[in-house]
Amino acid sequence: MNPEKWTSSLDHNGWINTISYILSGAKNIVEKSIKKGRNVLVHCSDGWDRTTQLVCLVQIMLDPYFRTIEGFEVLIQKDWVSFGHMFKSRNGWKPSNTFEEDKRSPIFIQFLDCVHQLLNQFPAEFEFNLRFLVDIAYYSKTGLFGTFICDNMEEIMKSGVMENTTSIWSFINANKGMYKSNLKTALSEHATFFKKEILPDTDHINIRFWKEYYCFYARNALEESFNNVELDAKT
Repeated sequence: MNPEKWTSSLDHNGWINTISYILSGAKNIVEKSIKKGRNVLVHCSDGWDRTTQLVCLVQIMLDPYFRTIEGFEVLIQKDWVSFGHMFKSRNGWKPSNTFEEDKRSPIFIQFLDCVHQLLNQFPAEFEFNLRFLVDIAYYSKTGLFGTFICDNMEEIMKSGVMENTTSIWSFINANKGMYKSNLKTALSEHATFFKKEILPDTDHINIRFWKEYYCFYARNALEESFNNVELDAKT
């Protein structure tokens, strides 16, 4: 596809605007309510989709702890997994004989994209790097780890997921070095090194396409083709 047409298609599919709206909603909660000492009630129709996106982004904006690797893991575990985000349904992992309504939706990926926007705008305020977000997004879709394969805590407990599968956090923490930012101000695991508050520019013009994730397969295919050419040249 022509690059100009591809860029135009990206602009017209509404994704960039959606990311902008989600960030704007979280920013409004911070500026117009919490910073003024007001209590905030955040809810959507069910409480496990838009609600979780917004309250997690607010916590990241206001609390430096959630910008560390450990803090972000805690955030995902408590507000997504334990709170009952329907990972199985949203990812479309249903038995082949089901007649249920298709409930697939990229809610979690949208949230991670929003965090990616924050990381791009405030790189020195995060302990982790972009690879951390890309790997979480990738593994949330593969079913390789048990963290993201159920719809709620009841299902997790009844299926024995915690006893019979590996958590993604075990993998990440065993390879923590490759997920840390190279910036000096972000090397410490202690949140005291970061600003107390970050408020992003949410104008859709400043929202970046997350090429590290959305072009993941294209990048790998390109690298493989280059490697094959190099091998052919040596033989």
